[in-house]
Amino acid sequence: MGFNSYDAFILGAILTTGSPIFFGKAYLFPSFPDEAAQMVLDGNPFQVRNAIIQRYEAIAGTIWLAGGLVNIILGTLWTAQGWQTSYLIGPYLDILVLLVAGVVAGAVTIIITTTLSQRVYRPRMIEMQRELFAGHAFILSHEGRDREQVDRGENVPAESRQRRLAEVAPNLDQIGKLLDVPRGERETDDQFVERLKPHFSSRPVDRRWTRWTRAIRWLTRRGL
Repeated sequence: MGFNSYDAFILGAILTTGSPIFFGKAYLFPSFPDEAAQMVLDGNPFQVRNAIIQRYEAIAGTIWLAGGLVNIILGTLWTAQGWQTSYLIGPYLDILVLLVAGVVAGAVTIIITTTLSQRVYRPRMIEMQRELFAGHAFILSHEGRDREQVDRGENVPAESRQRRLAEVAPNLDQIGKLLDVPRGERETDDQFVERLKPHFSSRPVDRRWTRWTRAIRWLTRRGL
């Protein structure tokens, strides 16, 4: 019983087959394709967020591809040396066990890439959406008047106020999507603003690299 050339070939095939999944997810299925296709003044935050996620998913795909190639090379060498002693469990059960291990490893990889990319894009999204959030929160709390109108003491017609208030909801929804804070099913604009406030009232998230992010940084510096 042991891990030998047979298992190395199976694992190599699983890894090299799984790597395109991450590349495909990164470039063929971005998080917000419709929003990213729209033009936004001063830059599109959805494109920024997608680009950050794509980078980490592409790195994960590269690591899986490299791991698969290494296992295939090891399997070839071990076969040439005649190292085929036994199976982990059995010829068919080995395939099933390693497939399950591959699925688990894929799920863990997705969790890691999501966590790492979120640490990078969340602070950027907060800074990009800070002014938009402040403006719409002010309009909502002042019955449809913006800051300049309030400062001037301007008497704004009811129609104009209602139009301004109607613009608040979709913009708050956009901010919630970018920060991974979706609006509740029956949540009002006022309730949603209160739930979003902590993200903008606190200091930007610290971007110090954890052990995982340092490892990714080390790999990217070497061309991966």
